[in-house]
Amino acid sequence: LCNDDANGNVPLGKSCNRYWQCQGGYPRLQRCPAMLVFDRRSLRCVVPPTEDCDVPTTITPLDGELPDGRNEQEPEEENLPPGVPPLPSGAVPLRARPRN
Repeated sequence: LCNDDANGNVPLGKSCNRYWQCQGGYPRLQRCPAMLVFDRRSLRCVVPPTEDCDVPTTITPLDGELPDGRNEQEPEEENLPPGVPPLPSGAVPLRARPRN
């Protein structure tokens, strides 16, 4: 996901307000501020409309989703050990391979 730019932004499917922000090669799910949309050309949040997105509408959060977009089951970042980036939603952690 962050192979092309270890510190850039990557569109999230067809979403108009969510995107991946790569930090040191690790993706972090982000949401554009209110009334902005993610522009796939400039790879940043901008005032709509864009080629792919119009003015956002207010939507009701999905079941289990908090108003800020987090899922009730997602761990808080501050609960993670130091230096461990949060995994994308649905990702399964793998054990590190021993170095030879």
